[in-house]
This record gives sequence, structure tokens and C-alpha cells, in this order.
Amino acid sequence: MPQKIGYDPAQVSLFAVPLEAMVAADAEVRVIAAFVDQLDLPELSFRAVRSDGASAYAAEVLLKIYLYGYLNRERSSRRLERCCRLNVEMMWLTGGLKPKYHTIADFRKDYPKQLKAVFRQYVLLLKDWSLVGGERLAVEGTKVRAQNSTKRNLNAAKLQRNLERIEAGIPAALEEFARRDTQEGEDPTGGRQARQQSTLDRLASLRQRKVERQEQQRLLAASEDKQISLTDADARSLLVKGTESLVGYNVQLVVDAEHKLIVHVEATNVTDAEALSGLVETTAELLALPRDVSTQVLADKGYHSGSQLAAVEAQGMVSFVAERRLSTRGQRSTEVYGAEEFRYDEQLDVYHCPAGKQLNTTGGWYTRTDSTRRHRTYSLPAAVCRNCPLPVRQLRQHFGAGRAAGPYAEPVGVRRGGRPEPPAAKGLTGGVPPAAGTNGAPLRHDQAKLGGLLHPSEGTGQGRRGV
Repeated sequence: MPQKIGYDPAQVSLFAVPLEAMVAADAEVRVIAAFVDQLDLPELSFRAVRSDGASAYAAEVLLKIYLYGYLNRERSSRRLERCCRLNVEMMWLTGGLKPKYHTIADFRKDYPKQLKAVFRQYVLLLKDWSLVGGERLAVEGTKVRAQNSTKRNLNAAKLQRNLERIEAGIPAALEEFARRDTQEGEDPTGGRQARQQSTLDRLASLRQRKVERQEQQRLLAASEDKQISLTDADARSLLVKGTESLVGYNVQLVVDAEHKLIVHVEATNVTDAEALSGLVETTAELLALPRDVSTQVLADKGYHSGSQLAAVEAQGMVSFVAERRLSTRGQRSTEVYGAEEFRYDEQLDVYHCPAGKQLNTTGGWYTRTDSTRRHRTYSLPAAVCRNCPLPVRQLRQHFGAGRAAGPYAEPVGVRRGGRPEPPAAKGLTGGVPPAAGTNGAPLRHDQAKLGGLLHPSEGTGQGRRGV
């Protein structure tokens, strides 16, 4: 079989091939160029290049480089600089310009709000093209680790333990210094003096750490947060599963069901149970959704919170959020009574147990010692329970002798009262299917920007830095 032979690199071609002919007609780099060219960058607060002084790179050129790297997972400014020199598509996109890595990095650092506005413009463009319906939204999130170690994330308990260790270390250091100071005889090698100086340095370090911890305690007491991070100030310790936690962010995605397109992304430092209403409100504002149209909001059980469900309802939307199931601690479901078996009567403000008996409340609210949430107790006389005709079963933990309910029992009860499921949500155990190809695992970088949520019939899934 004859061997294929390429061109000699030193050979001079009679007809030079232009860059336009080297980029495919359907290449995504052409979409980037067309999108940026139609933007009014001065209106988005990008600074224009001054007519005097040294030549500078236009904002549209650097924005094209940034978007190209975003879509092709080239996040390093040095790698983007290399792409400008070696990548044919990047040469076509920039017109042969080759900005240095520092220029690219400064562009990302100087225009964070403007870049957020660019992504919003892209979502609005998709809406103008009728690719975003706004009739059904699905919410999902994944936790991302920050560049802040667990040791450098502090709360009141950690600071107190650190201060106690420092307080115990200072007397020990003073005692060590006094013991060495009273030693008789001179050390001809000077080792005694060096050891004393080491003890003095240790003592000074302990005192300095004590001052720093006291200042951190003061800052923590003055802030609304219950923790501070020393490396990444915005990162927070988030519970992942059980008692496992990480210091980072909870990245939230809002996906439109029309064509499975991500319409909003936000990096938060709160749990899923506290994020739903804010995400829905921001998305509704971005898409200009009318309040007279009942947009459906789908989410898994991690987002189930009475206050959040009530806030979504107040925005004129209908939520379909899987209900949390309390742990039975090894017991079968037939051995316990759960919250879902108690029916709430909104008009009478009472609960009905599985036997049909009415649980009343005194109307008072209280706060548990292990929680900041308010609760109200609904209970029955003990004699009624002893004479119950139903099989003897235990109440799940957190219910005690009665039924403890939060101030948002009404919206939770409405959802439990038989609201019909939307067509796309039928058969979903968690309310929202996992992102395409992830089977519920955390999203990869490319899926977080281009992926979408699969309809149950289309896949095998079980089922403030905003963009």
C-alpha cells in the first residue's frame, strides 16, 4: 500500500489558504463571533479603547477569547495565550492578535459583573428565538470544594477550642522558660541560650495567635454568619451527606424544560433547603415571566422546606418538590407513623391522625435547643391513643407524644393533599432527573455549561456569582 506524503514545511505554496477557508462553516467559533459582534458592549459597561496613548486590545477581542476558553474548557490564561498563537480557530476569532496571558487574566478580573451580564444577554437571546419556554423550570445543585482548608474555616466552637489550647500553652511556655533560666552552670556551646530564645519565640507566637483569635471572635460576633473562612472569605462549610462536610460553594442550576437549556447558574453558600425561592425569583426576573401564568417548578427532596415552598407560591408559581422522609432508624415503614400519614386541615388548624382523631394545638410557638426554626405542637390525650383501634405502631423521631409542625405546615400540607403531578414529573422519585450522562454524580465542567436535564423518556436517569 503506498504511503501518504505531506507537504515539506519549508515548501512555499503558490496559493496561500486564508483562515476563513480553514474554519468550518458550522464551527461553534462562528457562533461566538456572531454573538459578541451583536452585543452593545459599552451599554454593558465594558470600557472603550481610548484614542490616545498606547494601542490596547478591544473588549470584544478579549471577550471572544474568554468565551472560546469557556466552551472548550481552557480556563488558564496562559493556555489561552498559547491558543492564540497555535489554534487556527482562535487566530480566526481574534484576527491574528496575540494578547499576553496577563492581559487575559486582567480582563476576567476587571469585568466580573459585565461577564455576568453577557451570559444574561445570551439567555435573553435564546428566549427571543423561542428556545426558552418558561412554563416549567427544574432546579438542581452540586457542591464544589473551595481553595480553603477545613482548618481555616472557623466557627464559634472552633475559636473557643483554639483559645483554650492557647491559654493552656502560655503558662506551659512560661514555666519552661523559668525552668531553663534557673539552671545552674553555663553551657559552653551556647545551647542553653538558644533553647531559651526558642521558648521566648514560642511564647510570642502564642500571644500573637491569641490576639488574632480574639479579633476573629469579635468579627464573628458582629457578623450575621456563624462561620468565617480565612483563605476564601465567601466559602462556607456545607453538609454533603450525613456528617460529611466540605468548605466550598453550592452551585445551583435552573433548567428550562422546553429544550433542556440552563437559564440561570448561581454559586451560593447556603444549603439546598434555603436556595429554592431565591433561584426561582431571579430566574423569573431574568426571563420576565408573567405572574398570571403558573410556572411549574420541579426539584428533589433536598429543596423541601415549608418557608421556601410558601415563598414560591407567593410568586405565583406551582412547586413540585419531593417530600423529605424522616429516617426510621432500621425500622420498617409498617412499624412507624410518619408525617405523611397526618392530614392537615387548613380551616380548623388541626391535624388528623391515621385513625381519624383530631390533634389540637394551644397556638403557641417555641424553638428547640438544637434548632433555630419555630415549631408548634399538635397533640391528643394519652387515653385516646391507648384505646386506638389501629395496630400499635411507634411515631417517628421528632414527633414525641404529638405532632410537631413548623409555621409553614399549610403549604406542605397542600402539596401532600393530592395535587396532580405535571406530565414530565410523573414517575420521578426525586422530582428532578440528574443531568445528562451523570447518573446523579456531580456535574463536570463541560456539562455545567452545555448540559441539560433529561426528560424521563429521553434517558436512563433515575428519576451570589450568578450567570
